[in-house]
Amino acid sequence: MLFLASANVKDIASGETKIDLSGLGAEATNVYLMVVDAAGNKSDIKTVKVPVYLAKPTTIIWVNNTATAMWNAVSGAEAYNIQLLRDGSAITAT
Repeated sequence: MLFLASANVKDIASGETKIDLSGLGAEATNVYLMVVDAAGNKSDIKTVKVPVYLAKPTTIIWVNNTATAMWNAVSGAEAYNIQLLRDGSAITAT
């Protein structure tokens, strides 16, 4: 469960509020929000699902000009989906 402290909240002159989620780790998937106005009125707690984005693999190399590719592991990745492109179009198996 993640609760954001007021230090993570930035008031915007338009009346909108932005919340900095950059410190969330890959394991954080829900943020719980409650709004309190100037009079102290509190809203219900709302759960907002945060999508998990992983870094892309780096240092991708082709092994000896073969069809074998290698890359550094991405922390938190359980599997990889490989898509080959030629001139911007996907290459499909035939």
